[in-house]
Amino acid sequence: MRFFPDCYISRCFISVVSLFLFTSCFTGIESTPKITAKHLSKEGIAAALPPEESFLRNICADSLGSWHPGKLFYITDSRISIALEPSKNPMPLQGETIEFVEFYEVPSMTGKPDTELLFRQKDSTMCAYRINMPVEELKKKATGIEIPFTIEMSIVDKAREALIDSVFYIRTPVWHTVDGNDAVKGKKFIPVRITAVEPGNQVYPLRVCFTPVDAGDGSQSCVYMSVSDKSKSGRNFSMLFSLSDPRLRYPEITD
Repeated sequence: MRFFPDCYISRCFISVVSLFLFTSCFTGIESTPKITAKHLSKEGIAAALPPEESFLRNICADSLGSWHPGKLFYITDSRISIALEPSKNPMPLQGETIEFVEFYEVPSMTGKPDTELLFRQKDSTMCAYRINMPVEELKKKATGIEIPFTIEMSIVDKAREALIDSVFYIRTPVWHTVDGNDAVKGKKFIPVRITAVEPGNQVYPLRVCFTPVDAGDGSQSCVYMSVSDKSKSGRNFSMLFSLSDPRLRYPEITD
């Protein structure tokens, strides 16, 4: 049997303990979570947004408490008839608007009152949309109320005021004809002037029409766009337009 001196055993023990401590420290550092903009926001540190992302950020649906008689809603699909009452009345068709009149509470089978939103159609007949929630709870909703197959015209009006006659650089080559029906292949990173902002469809609330600045014939096209934080797909303002010429940001890249 072979025996080792005490000093040798001590050195081995110290080496093993040191290795264990080093490994533990290494693991702890590696598992530290990444600090993101969300964490900074919680700590009260504002994360800077690109100007395109903050440009239309405040355009959103109005809360119920701020609704006034005469507020308009654009109908995107005639199937809205399945959501409105009474179904025996002629219902609004796609492309028409309905006008908000008032809201009130009605009894429900749950014992908790529902809310009915009353609207006037173009022929002056009335229709209502019922929501299974009391008025006070609806007023507290910060995101507004979504009525199926409609676009809140105040959103369109606010976007029109912010965009009309402005020049931006378009980022997408996926354009549509000015009526919005047919897709066409356009150009990217060219300056365009916004000529109209109209109601879109049931997916994207805005149809933004424009003409290329260098187009001698004044030809127009359009794109569909979302606003606020809704539908963070690829169709919000920051994904469709640039406030400045991208060539100035990336001068090393040729046309």
